[in-house]
Amino acid sequence: MSLFDYTPGAPKATKQPTPLAIHNDIRTDDYYGLRERENETVLAHLHAENAYTEAVMAPLDSFK
Repeated sequence: MSLFDYTPGAPKATKQPTPLAIHNDIRTDDYYGLRERENETVLAHLHAENAYTEAVMAPLDSFK
């Protein structure tokens, strides 16, 4: 079994469209809420991303 036989799905962040305006230009940032580092939902997502990265990279531990 190789690394590419099974790769778990990466965690998906919830989109929270936030309009941002600068120099008379308005754009929407769907992931602006991820800046809230004290938010429990954001922290849970970051921990899930870290766990996913560790799981995917585990077969390469011998190269450390």
